[in-house]
Amino acid sequence: MAISSFSKDLWAKDITRKLKSQETLKVWEIVDLDSIFKLVCNTWVSKTKQDYLNNIFEHKARICVQGFTQTAGVNFEKKYSPTGRLNSLCTLIAHAELNRLLFHQIDIKSAFLNAPLSETIYLSVPQGLGLDFRKVCLKLRKAIYGLKQASTGLVQASKGVACSIHEDNQGCISTANGNTRINWKMKKHVDIQLHVVREAVRDPNIKLIYTPTSNMLTDVLTQSVGRVTMHKALESLGVVRLKARGDVRNTEVTD
Repeated sequence: MAISSFSKDLWAKDITRKLKSQETLKVWEIVDLDSIFKLVCNTWVSKTKQDYLNNIFEHKARICVQGFTQTAGVNFEKKYSPTGRLNSLCTLIAHAELNRLLFHQIDIKSAFLNAPLSETIYLSVPQGLGLDFRKVCLKLRKAIYGLKQASTGLVQASKGVACSIHEDNQGCISTANGNTRINWKMKKHVDIQLHVVREAVRDPNIKLIYTPTSNMLTDVLTQSVGRVTMHKALESLGVVRLKARGDVRNTEVTD
């Protein structure tokens, strides 16, 4: 164990810091233990961080819930792990380059500790807290690492105004909104992503907006369009023509 290694003082220091951070953020409250409580177990996970020369510069300890001790319908209803798509990152980079913007990478400390919980979860006393596990336990107010609903709570805490998604298929929009009385001919390219979108619409996390085909700017990249549509799309996309080094002018399209 890390606490019995040669670096035990460094591990103990980080464990104390993490427990103090949870207490400051009011992640849990101490309650008397009751036999009807279904406790969720936890463990400490330790890891060292190294620089490019493989020198250890930080000892990190993290308390994690053992998610396999949770029971569906008792201490969690649904779980959701949002992941970013590579296409979204490429679009973000292209937008930043077009507008000459700078990228800044940040690391949010104790991100999950800001996610409130809607379920009632009782946690066994973690090692190092100095409490009698036979008499008391912890009632979680916010999510911690390892909970099945930790990602869901983080999304709920970070969302503000519903995100807008523009869609040119009215069938997909109607189906996502729960309308099942619709001709299947209108339901082109409906895949598993629809179920994720439908769940987000019900929360609601997103808002679907119908966009006619005439306003789909990326059509110029996938199919032949008329002169007027081409000019409109290129202007909206900010496409420019490099005539000479240091000389930039608007793209001119000729038939």
